[in-house]
Amino acid sequence: MKTYCLVLIFLTFCFVISACNECSDTGDAAITPPLRFSIVDSAGKNLVDKTQSHYSADTIRLFDLEEKQWIVLSREYLPLAGGFVFSGDFRKNRRGKSSLLLQLNSVDSDTLDAWYRLINDKCASVYEFTRFEHNGQELVKSPQTPALLLIPKSK
Repeated sequence: MKTYCLVLIFLTFCFVISACNECSDTGDAAITPPLRFSIVDSAGKNLVDKTQSHYSADTIRLFDLEEKQWIVLSREYLPLAGGFVFSGDFRKNRRGKSSLLLQLNSVDSDTLDAWYRLINDKCASVYEFTRFEHNGQELVKSPQTPALLLIPKSK
């Protein structure tokens, strides 16, 4: 009987250990996607392209007001979007909301607010975005790309 109990405990331990190993493959691990956005006019035309556009891709910056730090933005020219799509990640907090300052150029800046919630699964914790506002207006995603469409207040 004692041997049977030890074997049962050993098998239970092995099962628990193998269940934990299911998450060790980081290739399948869920991650929080970065914030993606395009800067467009009210008709949806991208205002940041490779030619003489309204804004230069080099001047677009994003500042985290709570963390008091600039966010590293990457940019990608997407012909489907008609210009550049920007992406960046920022630190999430327990409140579930971050306020960001979008600097379009040296004299033009807007506010961007992101709401999110923490989702815990057995392998990782990820954030799910629930809402975005730009200058107090709710944002929508582009029908062509996974980017949010931001219409600057000056447009």
